[in-house]
Amino acid sequence: MEFMYNSIIEFLVDAGDIHDRIDRGKEYKKSAEKCSELYDSLKGSLNEEQFKIFNDYVDGQMLCESEANIAYFKAGVKFAVRFMCECMN
Repeated sequence: MEFMYNSIIEFLVDAGDIHDRIDRGKEYKKSAEKCSELYDSLKGSLNEEQFKIFNDYVDGQMLCESEANIAYFKAGVKFAVRFMCECMN
């Protein structure tokens, strides 16, 4: 992945969706495709009520993962700042 920005701050605040600028790699793409196939397969085998419950579960699971990813990101930034401060001493 090639950055076209002069700073990390510029990268983070630039217009557009940051998720579109992050290369998730082959394994992520492979796993995402598999999940999509499984979701579609399961969707076709459940009745309407079962699918609604399943879909609510998937939405909840995605929210949990999003919150965890935000926490991981914040912890990573804090670690990087502390690391840089220690390196400067």
